[in-house]
Amino acid sequence: HVITLAQDGAARAWSAAAGRRTACIRSSAAGAEVGVRGVTFARHTFSGAQPPLVTADGDGVVRVWDIVSGTASHSINGHSRMVLGISAAVGGSFATVSLDGQTKVWDSRTGCCLLTVGELNEGPIWAAALSEDGFLLTGSASGVVQVWSLTTGLCLQELQGHERGISSVACCRPLALAGLAATGSWDGTARLWNILNGESRGILQEHSAKVRSIDISSDGTLLATASDDCTA
Repeated sequence: HVITLAQDGAARAWSAAAGRRTACIRSSAAGAEVGVRGVTFARHTFSGAQPPLVTADGDGVVRVWDIVSGTASHSINGHSRMVLGISAAVGGSFATVSLDGQTKVWDSRTGCCLLTVGELNEGPIWAAALSEDGFLLTGSASGVVQVWSLTTGLCLQELQGHERGISSVACCRPLALAGLAATGSWDGTARLWNILNGESRGILQEHSAKVRSIDISSDGTLLATASDDCTA
């Protein structure tokens, strides 16, 4: 399936093979102002079954959906304000970032919160990414990126260099082996990082406006960016 979001506040599932819509998902509070703000598949370690879809809603609620029936299996109430973004990882865990200043890691099967990272002194967290081997990366409004251990909840590394807020974070999987992460920022640049020593591995300055989204291939050979300058 391919999932798309629109300004009408809905998430739509499409069959990539047939090229047709298979489901339209709206939260109970969906609308132009709140609606679905982010979406991801909660991929589990087992294969065969269709993974559940997880949506982050403007009302602060995270919902887990059966993509086949288009119905919510359960809701997760953990944020007090709008959820800004969501990121999933193998194992059924996903992370959410919110205007309440917290990043939370969840188990999609139980709805249990596995870890909470509070608001940074430098500002709220705007973006997060999970690795398959137990690391959480967060990017703040001040441009600081932090690497956290999901096991201990401790901050292992801090990456500094961006001049404005972090809009998107991505990492190679598994992170501990490659040590490669990528960040996009409102300063119009994308950066590559060695999270093992905290050093920058390069600055990409191809965009003339904010970098909104970034992703990196699992082997670290390809990087994709999307910007407010209408290029990707």
